[in-house]
Amino acid sequence: MFSILFLSEHHRVSSTMSRQSSQSARPELYDPKLVALFAILFTPIFGAQLQALNWARLGEEGQVRASRFWVRACFWLLLVFILMQAVFQNEPLMRFGGIYFLTVTWACWMVTCGYRQITYVKKLYGNDYPKAKIGRPILIGAGGWVIYSMVAVTFGMALVLFGYEPPVSATAASSEGVTIRVPEGSDKAIVEPLRPLPESIQPAATDKP
Repeated sequence: MFSILFLSEHHRVSSTMSRQSSQSARPELYDPKLVALFAILFTPIFGAQLQALNWARLGEEGQVRASRFWVRACFWLLLVFILMQAVFQNEPLMRFGGIYFLTVTWACWMVTCGYRQITYVKKLYGNDYPKAKIGRPILIGAGGWVIYSMVAVTFGMALVLFGYEPPVSATAASSEGVTIRVPEGSDKAIVEPLRPLPESIQPAATDKP
């Protein structure tokens, strides 16, 4: 009787130790689903960097290089977008440019690279692996938005200081009218939006008979 109890307890302890050993052998990973979700808010730079760390812990060097390529590509695309945002700030389409940029880059990253890790980890470990805390990367991502705002404002101010005037959009010109003038001593015409008259000097409306 005691031998049966001893063998049963020994088997239970061995199974527990085996599970613990298997669990400890699994790398600590950022949850790929949360990474993809927060990448919508913090751009694929955030998502691709965390996925690169995951791939490195999984020993997939090829996928590490692919994720780091997306980090570099999105960084340069973001700089180009800041330039376009400053140059074409009067264009109505630029009001939605940020949402469009985030959506398109996130979708392209998910299709080519991002979704691959979600399926890979799910097939390899399911949901049974130690998860790395994502709080600190989120704070870094929020700091990235602060830096982005500072760079965009600084770049726009630099253009103004160097005498650049954003072109007037065709929509604004057609709806409000324009004024064309040639400055004294210059042969270049300047097109400016027509400024509305103050209410105090606007002509009074007359009733039609």
